[in-house]
Amino acid sequence: MGDTDQAENYYGKSKDLIQKKLAAEPENGGHYLDMGMVLSRLGAEQQANRMANEAMQLDSTQYFRYAMLLCIQNRHDDALLYINKVRDIGELNYIWLKMDADFDNIRYHPGYQKLLAEGLHK
Repeated sequence: MGDTDQAENYYGKSKDLIQKKLAAEPENGGHYLDMGMVLSRLGAEQQANRMANEAMQLDSTQYFRYAMLLCIQNRHDDALLYINKVRDIGELNYIWLKMDADFDNIRYHPGYQKLLAEGLHK
């Protein structure tokens, strides 16, 4: 909403909470992806990518959440590859894809628009 200082404050708090979850459940790949998303938003791309790699080693089926991370990093083509993997296994929630703010920066990508149009008109 334009208040970067406030956003950084909230992301910092989120980071602290996720660190606690990671300590309690170190085998949960979702926590690593959550941390990666927060780190990306805080500008720590290398750390975010390490978290994402760890997550996918623990649970290589985290396609949708990995796509979210890739969108946050503006890696739209890569994100679409993972969104399509979710679609291919029949687990893509098109409404969630359309509404989730983590996908805001991919909204005008032709591949995203095509995928969404196909899914919502089935």
